[in-house]
Amino acid sequence: MRSLKHCWWQQTIQFWNALASAPASCLHKLVLIDNLQDAFLHGVHNFSWSVSHCLRSVGYHLPTQVQSIPVIDVNTVIAGLEHQASLSWSNLSSNPRTAPTRNAKLCTWHNWFRPFNTSNPCFLLPVSGKRMKRFLRFRLSCHSLPVETGRHHRPPIPRSSRLCPHCPLSSVGDTFILSLSVQFSSHSETSITPFSIPEPLQCGPSLPRRIA
Repeated sequence: MRSLKHCWWQQTIQFWNALASAPASCLHKLVLIDNLQDAFLHGVHNFSWSVSHCLRSVGYHLPTQVQSIPVIDVNTVIAGLEHQASLSWSNLSSNPRTAPTRNAKLCTWHNWFRPFNTSNPCFLLPVSGKRMKRFLRFRLSCHSLPVETGRHHRPPIPRSSRLCPHCPLSSVGDTFILSLSVQFSSHSETSITPFSIPEPLQCGPSLPRRIA
């Protein structure tokens, strides 16, 4: 499964190449050539400038000719996007709880959602849509646990200080503590799973519900 960015590039390049191969009398082709001239000759930040700028960011350099529309190699661009994306996952911590704050979200995503091509991805679990939505919210940090709400304070609360107000161990109030350690007022701690967590996803009744 490719990202929305991949889909956007495929649609954009398909549109671009369709105009490149259109007849010389095509009005839309003439408009794009004029757009190219403005971008490359006069430095106007228009559609052609944006496409060229984004292509350079993935290592693909669009010819600066302005008399015709250059054809873009979609496979080369997609390969560049995939290489660029792979660099984001390098040198990540293996545990989101011990990852540096700047990479904690990325580390969580990498460990739980990145391998879409596995034989048993999480989104194909045999559960109802409602429970799957709850599970995905849980894993995407779309909840009101202190580890998440502390990010939105101004200034942000350091992650090590976003403690669970109900945990006797004074641990960070994250999904690990929610799953394994916290006892809800109306749920026994032995029955807590990502599918039995009450709405909203929080450590206790005193925390506000931020996301419906």
